[in-house]
Amino acid sequence: MKPFRICVFMLSVFSILAAISFIFAGKNPEMMGYTLKIPSFAPLLKSSQPKYKDISHIITLSNQLTDSVSTEDVSSDTVFNSSKAPKNKLLKKATNIKTDSLRSLLRNMDFPEGNDTLLFPFFSELQNLKESKKLIRILHYGDSQIEGDRITSYVRNQLQTRFGGSGVGFIPIVAVNPSSISYVYNVSENWKKYSPLQSSTEEKVNRRYGILLNCARITSNSKEKEGWIELKRSNIAYMLAQQFQQCRIFYGFNKSPMLVELKQKESVLDAEIVPATTGLKEMQWNFDSPKDLTISFKATDPPEVYGIALDSKQGIAVDNIPLRGSSGLEFTKMDMTFLKDFYRLVNVKLLILQFGVNIVPLLTKNYDFYERSFQKQLMALKQTIPNLPIIVVGVSDISRNGDNGYESYPNIELIRNAQKTAAFNTGCAFWDTYEVMGGHNSMPSWVFANPPLAQKDFIHFSPQGAKIIGEMFYRSFINEYERYLEKQKL
Repeated sequence: MKPFRICVFMLSVFSILAAISFIFAGKNPEMMGYTLKIPSFAPLLKSSQPKYKDISHIITLSNQLTDSVSTEDVSSDTVFNSSKAPKNKLLKKATNIKTDSLRSLLRNMDFPEGNDTLLFPFFSELQNLKESKKLIRILHYGDSQIEGDRITSYVRNQLQTRFGGSGVGFIPIVAVNPSSISYVYNVSENWKKYSPLQSSTEEKVNRRYGILLNCARITSNSKEKEGWIELKRSNIAYMLAQQFQQCRIFYGFNKSPMLVELKQKESVLDAEIVPATTGLKEMQWNFDSPKDLTISFKATDPPEVYGIALDSKQGIAVDNIPLRGSSGLEFTKMDMTFLKDFYRLVNVKLLILQFGVNIVPLLTKNYDFYERSFQKQLMALKQTIPNLPIIVVGVSDISRNGDNGYESYPNIELIRNAQKTAAFNTGCAFWDTYEVMGGHNSMPSWVFANPPLAQKDFIHFSPQGAKIIGEMFYRSFINEYERYLEKQKL
């Protein structure tokens, strides 16, 4: 066949295909019981990618933000006064961030209509913390977005710097991803984890999962079962997180006495025979300065161990509780009476719930089902302690790679709205991460920033991006606290 005829033939074929694609645009016709997928030529005709959000103001803050920021009261000239901050080995330089830089980023907390004082009970605790000399707890629950102590570590450091306290807080015995910027630990291989996130076929522990939504028990074929936990300082943690005055282990339901031993290297600091118990118990050791520790257990019928807390004796403890794969719907799978007793024992005063990432891949036009399910969780949590304040942190922007490049999932705002409605219906505050990031198509701008503020999965924040989110959340929180103080003067 001559080249001219080949050219005419190919043009004819492409013309026919183009006509079919145009006629059936957005439709997949059926023929003889089969669905035909008609390719679209539209993406080839488009000359530009989606328009990404301008986050230059966020990048400016990222370049200015360092671990040296202070949370002391500030003048009108600066938001941060680095000279007042605690020393940190990792600091490279001190930085002042101008008020205008932060003002452009700040997003206020949202409250149900007529209920903008719902955080005031917690603020009252903060205001009187020095006089009361209590240790109060904030629990930060979330999905993989907060794994590794991302976001939480920054918020913890800022709060402890301003209001007092130290230590990383609660640590699980067996974590999904034990890598954390705030602590280093190893455990013996014979610990078995139990969690409401496990499949229904796995062994349970009577729904007693504790404050971390997981507990662990030593397993062994031998008559006497032994297990250990080794805790070490993290060289990249905030200085306050590396310091603690007390180490507490929370356990229960061991049917036989057990030997608990505390060691530093080869030196035994303490060894106790603990009697059998049928309830929630704690062991406590006090320290003048932080130490690398090894805690070992030996028993014929070991206990359920619900976690270790490394805290100061007064001030604020902020616990990072990541639940990989969770949508925040597992709380009611637990023994809520047991959880209530746990909250009271460790003096929980505020909850932060940050979920939504795992709902995004479930594409649908209506998220009423999620709103109802999430609302049920919030109601159950609020019943654990009277007037327990809860802040719901909304889903972040997430992108997927489509025909035109990376674009936001089309359901982000629907999920955000469902979370906000559930929060308001149950008397909870809401903080909009999606809008803080820049809204629709903002995630690619975070990923492509220099340095990157989000990871290349277009889902999770980078360490620097997590600091930015943590700082913006903290400033919104402190603004509400300052508003509370002003009202107290009236």
